[in-house]
Parts: sequence; structure tokens; C-alpha cells
Amino acid sequence: MDNFPYIAVSTLQGLEEVLQKELTELGAENAEIHSRAVTVAYNPEMVYKINMFCRTGLRVLLPFHTFKAENTDQLYEEARKIDWERYLKAEGTFVFDFSGRSSHFTHLQFASLKVKDALCDQMREKHGRRPSVDKNRPDARFVIHFHEDEVRISIDTSGQSLHIRNTRSQRNEAPMSEVLAAGMIHLSGWDGVSPFADYMCGTGTLLMEAYAFATDMAPCLHRTEYAFMRFDDFNQELYYHFKTEARKRRKRLETRIFGGDIDGKSVQVSQTNLETMGALRDVEMIKGDFNLVKAPMKKGTLMINPPYGLRIGDNVDELYHKIGSSLKNQFSGWTAWILSGNPEAMKHIGLKPSAKIALLNGNIECKFAKFELFEGSLKEFKTKENE
Repeated sequence: MDNFPYIAVSTLQGLEEVLQKELTELGAENAEIHSRAVTVAYNPEMVYKINMFCRTGLRVLLPFHTFKAENTDQLYEEARKIDWERYLKAEGTFVFDFSGRSSHFTHLQFASLKVKDALCDQMREKHGRRPSVDKNRPDARFVIHFHEDEVRISIDTSGQSLHIRNTRSQRNEAPMSEVLAAGMIHLSGWDGVSPFADYMCGTGTLLMEAYAFATDMAPCLHRTEYAFMRFDDFNQELYYHFKTEARKRRKRLETRIFGGDIDGKSVQVSQTNLETMGALRDVEMIKGDFNLVKAPMKKGTLMINPPYGLRIGDNVDELYHKIGSSLKNQFSGWTAWILSGNPEAMKHIGLKPSAKIALLNGNIECKFAKFELFEGSLKEFKTKENE
């Protein structure tokens, strides 16, 4: 890998500080927060290490060219100046992704096509042929980030987004991102030693990430491919060093994890996914209504992502009222965390949160709320006070 100015690790909105802390703990230096990203000092070893061990990063990018452009002609001319052959052969395959926003380029996809044209025209002039586009498994995945008149181009070292852990064999509709789940666990302060429960588990994402965190299981332990493995200077020895470290770090579960869902199919899907990652026998699963579940132990961390009721005809106020009653009556002594994209429904919990954190679940703005369920000293709050 060339000596790049820095490494940029992308993440979800609201998880930037979590990612900064995680990268620092991994040994990265000069971690600086940006919108949905954290940059760290360039170190070729860290590229491999972050891809292998980072739980809250989506992609590990190496920025290699920045320029200014206010129209598509400037964009094309500046992109023609880039020595694309440093990263891609004429007979290779590539794809461009784009992000950001710019008042100069209202259609970022069209603007990205101009950069693609510049790459292809340069290659055709030099070699009489041009590389082809491969959206699934390209030799090089480039990311163009637009910020007003500034354009930054990076090469992606991850390939598939790092939220794809290769531990999920089945999905229901719109499962929670593994990166979001890992971020929620970090934000909650759960220590990985006290009990953990999710009785609205869906496809089991929170349970899987809790298990991985508690056992120090590398998030991409089961992953077999990264984009950097197709780079000319791929260091196989270094890659296997970190792969071996990941295998050695995994330890036995020292706590109890509980899961369940009212939907039998969701329970089945969760069990299959847990089995894929080798965690099924360590997670105690039930099928049942959350409002009928009793806390399995005196203390622990409960984390749930109830329905938001965003479809016409849904009535979730009663559901959230019942959740609040269950928390008060059946989980006294626990700490509960609820992720919801319905602020009005959250008022029907009937308890005042001790903390609220803004997060995005997909494109839905959510609040991640903490409820301290003190045994014997709970106070109910009026709906208007619970905002």
C-alpha cells in the first residue's frame, strides 16, 4: 500500500465518538471525528487490523486525491490528472460509490459518472482499452465524497461493508445493522459480564453482537475476503497474523444472554444465525410475548427495538404502554435501553429516561433511551413530562 495521508473509517450517524474510542483502543493514532467518519494516522498494519477487529466501522478507506470543482467540466479535467494505474490495471474491474452533498452537483450519481469517464478515457488513450465495471466483486472500489466544491477520492480496502460479518445465514425484512447493534452495546456501557437480554430480538442482531462483544470474538472472524486482498502489495503474512490473533482472542462466555420474540419465525431465524456463529447453546431463547416475560435474573441489561408503528393503521401507543408496565413490574433492578423511531409512542412508556441518544436505524431518526429500573423506588411520570 502506498503512503496515504490518513485512513478514513466510515460509520453510522451518532456512532462517531464510539468509533473514535474503539479505533484508539485498537492502537490507531490521531483519531479525529468527522460527520459519519473518523480519520486516523496512516499505518499499513492498521488497515488490516481495523478491517478485522473494528465493530462500529462500515468501511476502511484510503483517500488518495483531493481537488476542487464547481462543475462537471472541472470535475472531469481534474479526474483526468489522477494516475489511476496506481490502483487499477487496464484489464481490471472497478466500481464507483459516492457520498456527501454539494450545491454545485445536485445529481451526485451523474457527477460520479464524469469521474468514471475520466478514468476510462485515460486508460483507453494509454492502452487502447478500458477497465470494466463490476458492482459485485471489483478489483478496485473507489469512493467519491462531495462537500460543496471539494471532491475527495478514496480506495476502499474493505470490499463488502464491514457490517456483513458472515455470521448471518437468514434475514427477515429490514434487519438491524450489525454496526448499529454494536454501537448501541458500546453506548449502553454493558460490561459483557452482567446478564444481557433482548426479548424483541427479530433476527437476533443485538444478541449476536452482545455475544461477540462478551467473548471478544472479532466481528469479521468468519469473513474470508476483503478488497485489500486484491491489491498488488497484499501482505498475506500480516493478514494471517491478525487472523490468528482473532482466533486466539475468542474466549468462553462468562455471563448469561437471554433472547426471545413473540414471532416464532423470528425466534427460528435468530437461532439459525446464532448457530452459524457458534453461539446457539450459550444464548437462552424463548418464544413469547415480551409483556408476559419475567426477568430471568435479579439484575442485568435489557435492550429492545420495538416496532415503530410507522405504517398507516398501526397503533403502538398501547404496545409501548404495556412495555412500560412490564419494565416497572417485571424488570425491577435492571437497566433497560429502548431504540425507537416513534417519539410520541415512547411517551407512553410512562417512565422518564435517564439518557437519550440520537441514532439512525436505516434512514429513520431514532432515540436510544436509557431507563434505570430501581427496585422499590420507581416513579411514574406523566406523559407530558416524558419527552
